[in-house]
Amino acid sequence: MATSQSGLNLPFSTETVSVFLIDTGARLDLPAEQFMTPRIPGYDRLAVPSYSFLITHPSGQKLLFDLSLRKDYQNLAPPFRNLCTDPDSGWKVYSPQNVGDVLVENDVPLEEINAIIWSHDHFDHTGDPSLFPPTTDLVVGPGFTSRCAPGYPERPDAPVRSSDWRGRSLKEMDFDRHPTKTTIGRFKQSTGLATAASICCIPQATLQIICAASREYNPIHLF
Repeated sequence: MATSQSGLNLPFSTETVSVFLIDTGARLDLPAEQFMTPRIPGYDRLAVPSYSFLITHPSGQKLLFDLSLRKDYQNLAPPFRNLCTDPDSGWKVYSPQNVGDVLVENDVPLEEINAIIWSHDHFDHTGDPSLFPPTTDLVVGPGFTSRCAPGYPERPDAPVRSSDWRGRSLKEMDFDRHPTKTTIGRFKQSTGLATAASICCIPQATLQIICAASREYNPIHLF
């Protein structure tokens, strides 16, 4: 049964943000049977985009939620690089530009990005944070450090590169200890990261995914 909006416990605020979808042109063409069962006859390939979202606050604060797929995906950490470049994997990857390229083309200096939020550590969400200045924080979900740090190549099996957060602040969300912790529906959330968005924790089988709930205009939220 769906939860009514009145029972979601959406945080009250008189402030709103603007959310912009960033399409770098990145596309993944994948064998459907690797992601969906049972097989549907005639539906053999799964073609999906990979997006990033720019969240801007009237104060000037800017956040990026996810970073799409890096242009030079051949330089991903081995676990994902092998999938993207091995002809036997059946994967076809197209990534013509980085999120940073789109921002600069649209007169958004990278220096104005306060933080990058990774929903999780899969390659089509992590992009290339190393292209951003060290003043841009990297925000990750619970368990990231134990699962991924210190990153590739120092940790050969890591899904992300150590250069992704080298020289910048890495902030791992702790929803149980954060002073502003509460819930949105059944999800733990914190409003303490920034004024631009509430960050929610979505538990999964193998990792903790974080999402953002932003207020575009009262009472409408984008999740």
